[in-house]
Parts: sequence; C-alpha cells; structure tokens
Amino acid sequence: MYQETIAKIKAEAPYEIRMSMFLIQCHELNNTLIHKCEQLIDSIIKKMYDTNIEEAGAILTSVKAI
Repeated sequence: MYQETIAKIKAEAPYEIRMSMFLIQCHELNNTLIHKCEQLIDSIIKKMYDTNIEEAGAILTSVKAI
C-alpha cells in the first residue's frame, strides 16, 4: 500500500502549483511524503521481523520441550 502511494506521488503529484499570482513549489513536499512512506515501510518490516523472531523462539522452546 505504501509502495503504491510512493509510486503515485512520483508519477502524479505536481512539482509546482500556480494559484493566481503565486507559485507553490511542491518538490520538497513530495520528497517529504515519500520519505515518510519509506519510514512507515521500514517500521512495519522491523516490527514483522521482531515478531517473527519472538514467535520462532517460542516455537523452538515448545519443540525442545516435546
């Protein structure tokens, strides 16, 4: 889901928005959004890894007890 969001930001998000006499540069905002998505992906992967390690330890202990 987050990787799809990153791809959409890169493909569809404008780098600038013109509003009447103002020009809003969006490049930095887009990069910040991409960075936040990448941080979320890393956090999810780390949590999954930690959970799998804990569960593997519990399974190993159960198998040894058998």
